[in-house]
Amino acid sequence: MTGVLDRIAATLARHGLTLTTSHPRGPGWLILQIVDVDGTPVAGQWFADRQRASVVAAQTEARGSVPVPVLDQDVLVQREGVDRRLPVLHRLVASPCATLVTHRPERRGVVRRDERDRAATYTKVLRPTRTASTLARARLAVDGVAMPRVTESDVRRGTVTCEELPGVRLHDLLADPAVSPHRLASVARAVGEALARLHRTAPPGDLGLHDASAELEVTQGWLDHAATYGLLDAALVDSGPTLQAHLERLHTFAAEPGCSPTLIHRDLHDKQVLVGDGDAVGMLDFDLATTGEAALDLANLLVHLELRTLQGLCPAECSRTCAESLVDGYAPAPSVWRRVPGYVLAAQLRLAAVYSFRPGSARIGPMLLARATPGPLRQQEVFA
Repeated sequence: MTGVLDRIAATLARHGLTLTTSHPRGPGWLILQIVDVDGTPVAGQWFADRQRASVVAAQTEARGSVPVPVLDQDVLVQREGVDRRLPVLHRLVASPCATLVTHRPERRGVVRRDERDRAATYTKVLRPTRTASTLARARLAVDGVAMPRVTESDVRRGTVTCEELPGVRLHDLLADPAVSPHRLASVARAVGEALARLHRTAPPGDLGLHDASAELEVTQGWLDHAATYGLLDAALVDSGPTLQAHLERLHTFAAEPGCSPTLIHRDLHDKQVLVGDGDAVGMLDFDLATTGEAALDLANLLVHLELRTLQGLCPAECSRTCAESLVDGYAPAPSVWRRVPGYVLAAQLRLAAVYSFRPGSARIGPMLLARATPGPLRQQEVFA
């Protein structure tokens, strides 16, 4: 399937649309995130089976009031939140004061509402079968860490609404050249302290367990997707250690004794962290929160700092300062720190595959793979 993404991007471009990212759902099915000429988010899907594309388009169009064109017979374009599996989303987008923030077809959507004299709210729209677990996670509380307050929910309709959390994303601070290294160090130290508080919080008993074996399975799944679409083949040739060597290291790591499971975010990165007045820290999107090893969250955030330098968002000195201060603030126990390298490797491999599905990010995968090592990984080597 090599070249599928390029063809999809070209098809959309002919209609004034830009493909920003894609998410594989199978060998012949991609979920697409698109933006219109004016920057409006638009959802889409690609099906290798053109008959299926036609059927899905007709079913989707029947659930809303906007047309669902099929470009080149296999690329669906879903504007204004129209979705056959999430019928509530289109109705919310059409309501006053509403703006579609993101839409992942048949999976989830987020709508922002800005009403006069009221704090802005964000409503997640999900398939009803997933709403109860999302709501339970949205109601988690961590002392000393701000989290969006749930204002209303409807499990039957598949909606969870939260107030906007004040603050500036760590991602934006990293990208701002006016933010001094001293300020970044202070912020990152506060984030590390907040993450440590999260990991000291007793988890509810119904969140399940995501251990190193589960993380290996997720990583392998993404690599399999990338291989199916022929997206990492060239990168692996020049990446140093073979993919098999990387995976053997992860299998060994997963078989080793881990730390006692605790509450973890499981998708923590710089866009999920907000910093407010006095370096107060908030965290967003606990949809994947579970019990697992604290090292997973710490490693995932460290690798995202590395990623931002590879993307050109901030210089290496900036990400290194944040990494060192994050670890200082967290003050990991030796038992946690020894598990970080394995989760760092897993995150590097997974993100290499994830970014291979994003147009304009072809260089990211090879760069991450080139930095991955099947052996012990020291912090200073990650951010060299």
